[in-house]
Order: sequence, then C-alpha cells, then structure tokens
Amino acid sequence: MNVFSLSAATSLLSTAPGGMDQMSIMAHEVNADLSVVSGYQLFRILFIFFIVSSVLKMILVHMLKEKKAEPSLQ
Repeated sequence: MNVFSLSAATSLLSTAPGGMDQMSIMAHEVNADLSVVSGYQLFRILFIFFIVSSVLKMILVHMLKEKKAEPSLQ
C-alpha cells in the first residue's frame, strides 16, 4: 500500500515518536526509505527545539508580565 508514493513502512516510521537512530535502524531492517525517515525525524527534533521552545518562552513571558501587572491583594 502506497500513500503519496511512500510505502506504509516509510510513512509509519517517519511519523513515529522515538529516537531518530532507532527509527533509522528499523527503516533499514524493513527496507523503508531511510532518507525520508531520517529527514522527517530530524525535522521533528528541530521543530521541537526551535519552534516549540520559542513559543513556550513567549507564552511564559506574557503570563509573567500579566501577573506583575495585577495589583496585589494586600
């Protein structure tokens, strides 16, 4: 079964959570497209490191500013 010209094994291993090294080894063992699996796994890791961490920092800074702006109840 091919989904967008990728095999089912390639599609599954590309999007599966886990270490890039384990997914690459499994891709090699089941004859999946190793470059596609590694590429998706690398993108996933870089996305988490750069985008998610930046967005989380912006949210936390915004929450901290709101908390400081609130008048104290004393």
